[in-house]
Amino acid sequence: MARETGDIFFSTQDGLAESDYVFLQGNRLRERWRSHTGDRPFVISEIGLGTGLNLCLTLAQWLAHRPSGARLHYLGFERAPMRPADMARALSHWPDLNPIINALLPRWPDPLPGCHRRHFPQWGLTLDLWWADATDGLQDLASHGRPWVDAWYLDGFAPAKETGPWQEAVYSAMASSSRAGATFATFTAAGEVKRGLAAS
Repeated sequence: MARETGDIFFSTQDGLAESDYVFLQGNRLRERWRSHTGDRPFVISEIGLGTGLNLCLTLAQWLAHRPSGARLHYLGFERAPMRPADMARALSHWPDLNPIINALLPRWPDPLPGCHRRHFPQWGLTLDLWWADATDGLQDLASHGRPWVDAWYLDGFAPAKETGPWQEAVYSAMASSSRAGATFATFTAAGEVKRGLAAS
C-alpha cells in the first residue's frame, strides 16, 4: 500500500495474474513481439513504476517470447522510487520472478533525480529509470519530437487519490511520443482518464 495515498499497488493473491491480464494481454505484447522485426527496439513506457512488478513480469515474458535478435527498451517513470530491499520484500510473493529480480536489484540506481540507464545485453534490454515527476520526464522526451513508444503501462492509482500522472500535459506528451499504432493499458476505469486519453 502507498502510504501517501492509501491506494494499493497490487493484490497479494493474484497481483501477477492481474498485471499480466491488464498490461501484457491488454497491450497484446506476446503477439506483437512474435512479429516484431529486429531493426529497432520495441519500446514500453511505464508511468508509475512502483514495486517493479510490471517490469519484472514483462522481462520474464520477454525472455520467453523474444524473437532472435530482438531488442526491448523499457522506460519506467517514478517520482518516489522504492528501495531495493522494499522491492524485494514486495515481490517475494512470486519466486518465479527471482532470476529477474536478482539481476535487476544489484544495479538499481540510488533515488537521485534524473534518468538512470542500465544495459542488459544478455536480455537485449535497455532500461531507463526516470526518477522524476512523470509530467516533467515525459515533456522532456516529447520535446525531442520523436515518436518511438509502442506500448504504455499507466499507473493504476485512482485519480481521486493520486492526481500526479492524470493530467492533460501527460496525455499530450504521451501522444507526441507514441508511434502509430501504439497501445496503452491501465487498471483505472475513471471516466476522466478515458476522456483525457481519447482527447489526446
